[in-house]
Amino acid sequence: MTAKSKKYLIITVISLIIFAVLFQILGFVIGIAATIVLAIALYYFLGTMQKNSSSDRTSNHSQANDLSDEEKSLNALLDINLQLRKTIIAKMLREQFEALIDQLIGLLPKINQTDSASELAWVINRMATEYLPKKSIKPYLLLTEIERLDETVISSVEKGIHAMRDELIEVEQLIATRNTNEFKNKAHFLEQRFTTR
Repeated sequence: MTAKSKKYLIITVISLIIFAVLFQILGFVIGIAATIVLAIALYYFLGTMQKNSSSDRTSNHSQANDLSDEEKSLNALLDINLQLRKTIIAKMLREQFEALIDQLIGLLPKINQTDSASELAWVINRMATEYLPKKSIKPYLLLTEIERLDETVISSVEKGIHAMRDELIEVEQLIATRNTNEFKNKAHFLEQRFTTR
């Protein structure tokens, strides 16, 4: 049922109820006249409500699109951190994931303030929104509890965490030394290693 047909159905049902009440109290002619006036008022009232709700949805959608890359990255990291906390995983692995998330949260403002238009900033933001949440943590969380606690799986995940941590440390050093000449090389390397798997 479309929104327009729902609107007409609501108006019809309410109008019939109003007419039944007014017919008993005021009679047929006055009941019909009052019902028509109320139905028209209800039609415009529901139309106004529908316009307001659609403009609110549009406003909320445009606000979500207005977020900067850094804000989107931070939101993605916070969301995945909440998912981590809701799932039973090995304590040391949770701590390592959270340390990596904290490391990215600390790095994002630095890289976006240094040169938000650089390829390196783009890659770091993708690591925060795509690679870490969607290609590293989520697949691990989707495993069964027994698989998540398997030593081989934990070892493999730890290797990935350590590799990403080491690369982020290097990026922090590039930013600290303001070595923007190396940004492009590091961006290309990180993109190949972490975002195009």
